[in-house]
Amino acid sequence: MSIPNRLVSRASGQHARLPADIAIDQAVKTTLRADNDAFLHLPVPVRYRASGAMQAWSAARKLAKNRGERFAYRVADAAYPPAALYNDIADFMEDQSSIDFKLQDGPVVAGHCSQSVYLQAFWQRGGVIYEPTPALHQLLDATDVADNVPVTLLKLPVPAMCIVPDRSAWNAPGDAESIVLFEHEGTDANGVVRRMLTITIWAHDVEPWATWSHAVATFFLDDESRTISNAIDFTGDNDLYQGLPCKLLQHQPDQDRMDKDRARWHKVLNYVTKLLLYMTVDGVQITAHKPFSHAARVFPGLGKKKREQRLAEIDQLYDRFAIGPQALAEDLRQTMAGHGVSAHWRRGHLRMQAHGPAMSLRKMIFIMPTLVRSDLLGS
Repeated sequence: MSIPNRLVSRASGQHARLPADIAIDQAVKTTLRADNDAFLHLPVPVRYRASGAMQAWSAARKLAKNRGERFAYRVADAAYPPAALYNDIADFMEDQSSIDFKLQDGPVVAGHCSQSVYLQAFWQRGGVIYEPTPALHQLLDATDVADNVPVTLLKLPVPAMCIVPDRSAWNAPGDAESIVLFEHEGTDANGVVRRMLTITIWAHDVEPWATWSHAVATFFLDDESRTISNAIDFTGDNDLYQGLPCKLLQHQPDQDRMDKDRARWHKVLNYVTKLLLYMTVDGVQITAHKPFSHAARVFPGLGKKKREQRLAEIDQLYDRFAIGPQALAEDLRQTMAGHGVSAHWRRGHLRMQAHGPAMSLRKMIFIMPTLVRSDLLGS
């Protein structure tokens, strides 16, 4: 998208600008640049890095003393609630920037800047990208979670992670392109510090809204009375929009939007919880791919322009972990696709299994989808 000059217009009578103010201008421009077509094939966190936005925000935080240092600390603190960063970036920009949010495109800047805090936090907290294989997507689609699995079993392997769903669904309205999750601390209404999960999704949307949208949900993960099933089927608004609206946006989502978002959240939460549970199963297949870390960054004999071009190409690479099998057995794959003759098709299941001394412990197991063929039943 093009970046209108009026996004960084100054108030009349503005005196000499501070270095942090100038740096914030660059951060805003590169944040908007992340939406350019050149980056749309990348997971959302990688777009912001490849556009230069993450480096620009880091520079702006370093140039701003006091409030910048506090903002930088909170962005990187894995225990700090990500939703609270909405107001932190508002305070930071109010103190350090002379951008006029009352201009015509002010809400565009506010929206992009406020959403960027999740990506800033993702990278500053050592975020890791996970890509389920196409075969695992098929398995999860044909798998259910037992009704009695507690929400306390949901744990992230790292403080911040990004799940990249099946790319074939990226352009479908309402399907998520990237899902960024944080495990952190949070305080409940009684002032008790508890374990929490924040989930943010970037998705294509339907009219009358923009072609992509961003939404956030937070959950307490230490409630032993809450199961995965009732967490997915939530109907309250407190979970869905906890921490919103931010001070930059100055509005709340309307009811119609919240109703449509709820349907999307049901789908996303069903997907995310099954994947997180699957990752705890013994013997799960996880393969590391590190093209970004392993890329050479010294180019003897190249001129400055060619070197910068090559470094920009490297910034579009990204390290990730592939989760799941590379392929399914042929008979399983064909039957899941609706081919073959069967007596019945048994869906997969993620459930608790007793183990240990006197069978007193519980662990998550994955029962594969099973094809029960008529010729086998008669043998």
